[in-house]
Amino acid sequence: MSTTSSWPDDRRLAWTLRAALIVEATAWLVFAQHQLAAGQGMARTLCSVLALALGWRLCFVALSFAVKPLFAADRQLQRGVGPWLLAYLRECWAMLRFYTHDQLWARSGGPDARQASQATPVLLAHGFLCNGGVFVPLLARLPTALAPYSVALEPSYRDFEHNLARLESALDRLLAAHPGERVLLVGHSMGGLLVRALAERRPEAMAGVLILAAPHHGTWFGNLVYGSEAGPPSARSRWLQAWNARAEPAAALPWLNAWTPQDNIVIPAASSRWDKLAEQCCEGQGHLSLLSDPAMLAAWVDWLMKAAKRAKEQRDGH
Repeated sequence: MSTTSSWPDDRRLAWTLRAALIVEATAWLVFAQHQLAAGQGMARTLCSVLALALGWRLCFVALSFAVKPLFAADRQLQRGVGPWLLAYLRECWAMLRFYTHDQLWARSGGPDARQASQATPVLLAHGFLCNGGVFVPLLARLPTALAPYSVALEPSYRDFEHNLARLESALDRLLAAHPGERVLLVGHSMGGLLVRALAERRPEAMAGVLILAAPHHGTWFGNLVYGSEAGPPSARSRWLQAWNARAEPAAALPWLNAWTPQDNIVIPAASSRWDKLAEQCCEGQGHLSLLSDPAMLAAWVDWLMKAAKRAKEQRDGH
């Protein structure tokens, strides 16, 4: 996806991840030198470094899953070991991919104007402590009939209204660049809450809304970050409770809310369900793997294409 120079960009997370990897690589080099000086062979030293570098990441993902059995609502969703093992393995791959590669090189922007002239615009909103790099697997599969635009919602600790205003500004730019078109929204995690709010505010501008693993009713992890009023919302979040009580999604719009019983970030997983939206249960997926698993990506592309076709037919009076 090529970028436009005038599109707002913020690469703080990308630079932070690059710096962290440089520090980690330096530490592993020092460790390797120590091992070699102690008489360890090259092969054994390399195996040790790879095992440790991979091991702490796998343990980090495992800890996020280990919290889930503490909640009765998540224990009730257990359907054997198989889906949980699949979700863990898929989440490990997604975490490795996004936090060691895709998010390190993420840029905000969209396709060239010539490429996007006849396409339906798609506005992508990432989640907390992420950037547009999480959408790289999806972008690779989108047909030319869809023109994706990624907006930087960094730094992640800014309040919800600030990020919503930034997303709405991006929407206005897309509407100006695509006269006569309506916009498809895709939001993951906290980005899902943002696109939901934007669609409720501007339903006339929307062609459809795809929400992936959003904490509609908060998440336990929201208690650990910035409290209940900023960052990921907890179940005690007053603004979230008030919003859910009054919110009414536009009935004329196609909505899809995707959730997974094995979500390792939205805890309990049922918090990512909302009875006012059509939903899809994604068994055997983790929080991030909804954006990297080939079967899930195919499903999202298919839904987006159908929503785009429906919007064009309505526009043309069919």
